[in-house]
Amino acid sequence: MNMTVLIAQNIITDFDKNFDSHRFIRGLLKNYPSVYAKLLLKYNDVGRANAEIANFLRNHAVEIGITELPEQSLSVDLFLVNTLNASWQKK
Repeated sequence: MNMTVLIAQNIITDFDKNFDSHRFIRGLLKNYPSVYAKLLLKYNDVGRANAEIANFLRNHAVEIGITELPEQSLSVDLFLVNTLNASWQKK
């Protein structure tokens, strides 16, 4: 299974109005691990896989029902490291 707008919408259903890419990636990994696994196999690099996810959100924001916020968010990534990432708001 590949990432789809419906998958993205399902992931953010229970999120707060504002969330970041790290939160989305954790939701993807929890609810659709095979989608995340395919990205890891495609790139063999977590950073590139995560960048593709963020780009998917950016490129399909209108269909998903989200808006990218101008400021980045500092939050814990999958490796428990605080890093900057995109911030989003549900419409």
